[in-house]
Amino acid sequence: MASTDQVQTSPPSIFRPRIRDGMIVVRRPANRNDAAIFWTGTYFIPPNGTNGAIFMDFPAFLADLEAHFQYDPYLDEIHYQIPSLSERLALDAAQIGPNDIQSLQPEIGIVRTYSQWVAALGAMQASHLMRRSSIEYVLRSGMVTSSVRHRVQPVAAAQFCIEDLQQFYIGKDISDVPKPAAVLDVAIIRRHCETMLRTIKTLGVGFRVHVKSHKTPEIAKLQVGDSTEANFIASTVMEIEMMIPLLQNLKQKGRKINILYGIPLVPSQVPLLAKAARELGENSITVMIDHPDQLPYLEKLSSLAGHPTCVFVKVDTGYHRAGLPPVSLNKNGLLEKLASAEEIGGARLLGLYSHSSLSYSGTTPEQAMGHLISEIRGCKDALETNLHLLPKRELIISVGATPQVVSSQNLLRDDSPYAEARELKALLRETNVELHAGVYPILDMQQFSTNASADAGFLEDEIAIAVLTEVCSVYNDGEREKPEALLAAGTLALGREPCPSYSGWGVVSSWQLDGVTKASSERLVVKRISQEHAIVTWESESQAKIPLRIGQVVKVHPNHACVTGAFYGWYFVVDSDQDTETSRIVDVWVRARGCVERVQSIMRYSLWAYSLVLASAAATTTSLSDICTTAYAKKALPIDAIQGVTVDPSSISTSLVTNFTASSIFYPTSTFDYCNVTFAYSHDGIDGDIVHVQYWLPAPGKFKNRYVSTGGGGWAINSGSSSIPTGVIVGGVGGLTDGGFGSFTTEFSSVALLENGTINWQATYMFGYQAQHELAILGKQLTRNIYNVPSNEKIYSYYQGCSEGGRGGWSQVQRFPDQFDGVVAGAPAFRWAQQQTNHLTGNVIQKNLNYYSPSCELEKIMNMTVASCDPLDGKTDGIVSRSDMCLKHLNWDSILGASYSCPAVSGSAFAGATPAQTGKVSAKAIEVIKAFWEGLHDSDGKRVYFSYQPGSTFDDLQGTYDSSTDSWKLDISGLGGMWIGLFIDLLQETNIPTLDGVTYDTLKEWMILSQKKYGDIFQTTYPDLSDFQAAGGKVIHVHGEQDYSIPTASSVRYWNSVREVMFPNKSYTAGAAALDDFYRLFLIPGVGHCGTNEYQPGAPWPQTTLQTLIEWVENGKAPATLAGSGDIETMCRWPLRPLWTSNGKKFQCVHDQESIDSFSYDLDAYKLPVY
Repeated sequence: MASTDQVQTSPPSIFRPRIRDGMIVVRRPANRNDAAIFWTGTYFIPPNGTNGAIFMDFPAFLADLEAHFQYDPYLDEIHYQIPSLSERLALDAAQIGPNDIQSLQPEIGIVRTYSQWVAALGAMQASHLMRRSSIEYVLRSGMVTSSVRHRVQPVAAAQFCIEDLQQFYIGKDISDVPKPAAVLDVAIIRRHCETMLRTIKTLGVGFRVHVKSHKTPEIAKLQVGDSTEANFIASTVMEIEMMIPLLQNLKQKGRKINILYGIPLVPSQVPLLAKAARELGENSITVMIDHPDQLPYLEKLSSLAGHPTCVFVKVDTGYHRAGLPPVSLNKNGLLEKLASAEEIGGARLLGLYSHSSLSYSGTTPEQAMGHLISEIRGCKDALETNLHLLPKRELIISVGATPQVVSSQNLLRDDSPYAEARELKALLRETNVELHAGVYPILDMQQFSTNASADAGFLEDEIAIAVLTEVCSVYNDGEREKPEALLAAGTLALGREPCPSYSGWGVVSSWQLDGVTKASSERLVVKRISQEHAIVTWESESQAKIPLRIGQVVKVHPNHACVTGAFYGWYFVVDSDQDTETSRIVDVWVRARGCVERVQSIMRYSLWAYSLVLASAAATTTSLSDICTTAYAKKALPIDAIQGVTVDPSSISTSLVTNFTASSIFYPTSTFDYCNVTFAYSHDGIDGDIVHVQYWLPAPGKFKNRYVSTGGGGWAINSGSSSIPTGVIVGGVGGLTDGGFGSFTTEFSSVALLENGTINWQATYMFGYQAQHELAILGKQLTRNIYNVPSNEKIYSYYQGCSEGGRGGWSQVQRFPDQFDGVVAGAPAFRWAQQQTNHLTGNVIQKNLNYYSPSCELEKIMNMTVASCDPLDGKTDGIVSRSDMCLKHLNWDSILGASYSCPAVSGSAFAGATPAQTGKVSAKAIEVIKAFWEGLHDSDGKRVYFSYQPGSTFDDLQGTYDSSTDSWKLDISGLGGMWIGLFIDLLQETNIPTLDGVTYDTLKEWMILSQKKYGDIFQTTYPDLSDFQAAGGKVIHVHGEQDYSIPTASSVRYWNSVREVMFPNKSYTAGAAALDDFYRLFLIPGVGHCGTNEYQPGAPWPQTTLQTLIEWVENGKAPATLAGSGDIETMCRWPLRPLWTSNGKKFQCVHDQESIDSFSYDLDAYKLPVY
């Protein structure tokens, strides 16, 4: 192949690849008629005269490729000049049937990412498949025939074998492989496996190895060594299928084999497990149950397999992921029903199984051994409690996780200093224990930090897995607060799981680092991480220069090997026993997710069958009842819409609802019929991950080619049935998600922390932006499939949400600019770090001034404020339309001493009882209100955050009445307190207990700390919306002017940030006009937070904003104003302000610079800009 050091200049015609969704696209120059197509991921451009199938002679192709292919690593371009090609044959796609394709399918591997295209190309060159002289390469378009309306995604397959990867890479230097890449040191793996097998043999206990961490038969073989029994665990059936050749080989050698499907049995996997059981024989497949409703699936499995299925009953010994507590093992007669199944040959109970990862949070051998002791004792208690219900034979107790099992190595030392070692050794002698573990052969930073083995060495001697990547840039010359380097590997290469032993996302190996050794006290860690990049710096506060250079290849040890491995199709293997530099590739191990047999079966039939079924359905579907069946909806599921996501067809449910009436301030009251479709999906490689989504479908006759996602509020990721109807009302499919939190009513706050007291990052990212992204992708494809919308017809996609839902909409606009055609974002919770903490400002003011107003006093001040400020807009209507004028004209003297009186109020589930109240507005109360409206400043007088507008209710100042002292006292804001409790203190509490010692500076520090820790998730204020504008997107942004939860100025700040960043060279007026092209902000007079205001009941709300947005997107009618549903019919778009003249009879939107300035704040307490 031509050297990559030289680039051919100005070739007659070149193919320049474009990156599209991570794939290579080769485009044919317009001035040429002939073309060659090589590996292009999942997209291809056919030459003239074809309808999607290319047949070509590969020897000729490779010869041309050898002579004319060049790669420029600096421009990142592929140059390929095309001469004439011999023996090229093009056939019409309609002539190809499933049998033809099947005959063309040797072993298939799918290379999914741009970084792996070189590997595919190399494998093609090396493959014996390409040394033939006939049809070798097949690409197909998504259209089966022109009459099929549903478009299936285009597919292309490079045909090569696993052996070809090995032939191409073995012997090469790992620095030369596509990066990022996953690398394993087989010498470390061998040592860990041999140590574990010696330990198990010495202790005389059973052993079962988990394959889910590495998903390779090569490591699985090392895990079981040459012991008599070979017992495995797998988390997926795909892993079991991968293991079948190894299991058959072990069985042929006379070894006893068994593999456990490691989650409670589900019906969709029964046929696949039965197939494996038939191939491997009796006692080879074991399943797990923890509920009597799983027994029918167990009996079905045994029936299909032709022999009893082995069973473990799952026990929950404290980890609470699956299983029953020891005292509840016979839930609903589970053990009795299992005994009955065993009597008729439907099952064979092996024992009890427990898996506890509580030890992952430990840091000493004593803690790890203590967890193992607790786990064994919990299972023993379960056995003894239910002895009368169990078979009269010795049952197995299978327990463990890598830290617990590794800690058992401490038992081999006669001089072990640990009391737990002696207790554990005695317990193992008296119990029929089987230990199980999985990640121990490769380890990772999480496992290494547990220090489970007292004999562990340096982390680079213990952790076998590393991610290979390159240095993009280095910042050693004062550009940052401390030296840093940028790596070309982010969350999608390393994972994003925390490690208790350090603050970071990976540790850089000393491999080939100048001046750094594995014994060095200073180490480089991944301190910050984004999707595709990572920031590396010293773990300490060292100011030493980073010993990296641009283009250097480095290894990073990840926090969680299981998750990291899931991002790669294979591992490059090195051997430090043979090569101390660990640079030479000795093998390539393909993971289970690349299982070629499954790809083959999908390729052979899915395109034709799926398309024809949908085409047939299109001809007959005319009513809502036609589409609202589980069978129809299952065929329309967006199975392959998202890479790395598995949709569960068995989870789908449909429900036809008629004459449903929906009423809300967000849409006009409507009565309609709809179909509720709900299903679940999971993220590959994440244990226990289940996300539920719900879509409401309108009748086909009402469908207008629209899809609408909806958001939540507060800590909720959805607003349930109060928001989702908006989609059906506008003739679209409405969607909502549960974020993977457990149910549609489970809020993020209840899952934000893991049981070990650390942040649940998966849930956090789902809440932050990912769940809404996936909801939209799945929803749009489901919509197209359900209504059989042709690929050349547009489905308009929209989003509507308020508060947290408003922030959710902006998270999609900023991160995924082409996802929605239009977004309605109300009162967006842009800056969680500031706004949640800001809810405590009023409480600190009250505490500092030692005054807590009675509720009636606050109500009096509010009513007098509204009455005083109402006429300032030129019309007296009970609505403060110009809050900006209020403070200037408010007469505090008239409020001081004003009498108030309120009747007693009985308590409720939401508020305590209050007595009858009478009194006069005090000077202290006015002092509190003035400070509250002045907003948060630090001890230097610098502004920390925005103020609420006058006329907004005093929710953050509401106290609680203490009947025992007949006085009012502090009531700490739950919104602010929960944020600090969960995300700063990492405590699963609904509030913080006290504000003692909390100052204004404390609030600022909490805000800054929150922004540092969670800025990439909850600070949804990225101001450059150029990509969204270029995609043709539109946003209508609304915010109540009297919002009591999120200051109105927060939205003005973001609008102005977008204007300044996108149009820096334009004047304020010109920039605002340019922004109007796609983004319009409306302040709604008198309105509170995402709703009406009890003190200004006539205030308007723009109830038809989504319909207005649709008119803008689909018909080009940009809204100059919004229509209100209250006493004010028209609302101005910012920066224009409402004004009435002629005694309130004439309305106009005017420019008022003083008003604009009043919403502008200098947040000078921050060193960095706050957008």
